[in-house]
Amino acid sequence: MVILSKFAENLDNLIFDHNISQKELAEKTGLDKASISRYRKGNCMPNLKSVVKLAEYFNCSIDFLIGKSVTEKHGDFLPCPPFSERLQFYVNNYEGTSYKLCKTVHLPDNRFYDWLKGTRFPTIDNVEKLADYFHCTIDCFLGREN
Repeated sequence: MVILSKFAENLDNLIFDHNISQKELAEKTGLDKASISRYRKGNCMPNLKSVVKLAEYFNCSIDFLIGKSVTEKHGDFLPCPPFSERLQFYVNNYEGTSYKLCKTVHLPDNRFYDWLKGTRFPTIDNVEKLADYFHCTIDCFLGREN
């Protein structure tokens, strides 16, 4: 998976550039040290909340962190509002039904409704699909930038 390998590479580079240990990163982000090790090795992809925590700590865009953008963008990112609110915003501005959106973007419709209710969170690849469909960055889709 391309996202996984680029994410692992970018995370490793950011840790190196910030001269921080995995233990320190775990303490500062509230993530598990063993999980950070697995992310760096490319063994697994973090969930959406963890990706956001890492991007917030390194003050970089999620698009850069996962390898969707080659430019390391830093800036004044906004705190993420609840994902369900952002998704509802885009659904309200979509000209079709939620069902059609799921089918068009190839999203699991049973999970989609849980995302809208805020009882579950999508994987980062599903967030990427949504951002691509709505022609925006992941950070914009999540409300970290306008």
